[in-house]
Amino acid sequence: TMLRRQTRSLLVTDPPTHEERERMAAGASDVPAVQTRITVATLNTLQYGRYEANRRGVSAWATARTGLTWDEAVEDADGLALLGAGLRWARIGAAVERVETRTVNRVTDEVTDWTPAEWPALKDLDTFVEDTAGDLADALDRLVFDLNPGLFRFEEQDAADAKKNGGISVV
Repeated sequence: TMLRRQTRSLLVTDPPTHEERERMAAGASDVPAVQTRITVATLNTLQYGRYEANRRGVSAWATARTGLTWDEAVEDADGLALLGAGLRWARIGAAVERVETRTVNRVTDEVTDWTPAEWPALKDLDTFVEDTAGDLADALDRLVFDLNPGLFRFEEQDAADAKKNGGISVV
């Protein structure tokens, strides 16, 4: 049988501004919002290679920001949080298949077609850490783990664990 790669998408709608809320309350019928759809997938070989390349850069990046080595950063609360953010970027950056945007009318629900979009935070770790909302990063990271169970573990897993969690084992 052929294994099929799975994808899941996260839909983000920009919250209305104070002015947009006032316009809607006043009966305006044209209040646009931007929606972003971020699609992540089970990692293929190329994407796993991208994850490994991203992961290898996290240590030097963290050292440049903190002055701490990896071992020192793990023992420091701020350093550990920075390493965690870097590893999260490595996983998400490898698993994102596509980013698309569209416009939706907040009042009438009319929408435009999805169009491909860039997300600079995927290509630059500093941008990811500085500009990506924590709840968005958390939600994407959960999707990545859901689609790639067992892939980012450090310990070995046996056949029963692989069966239960969807990982790979040799029997």
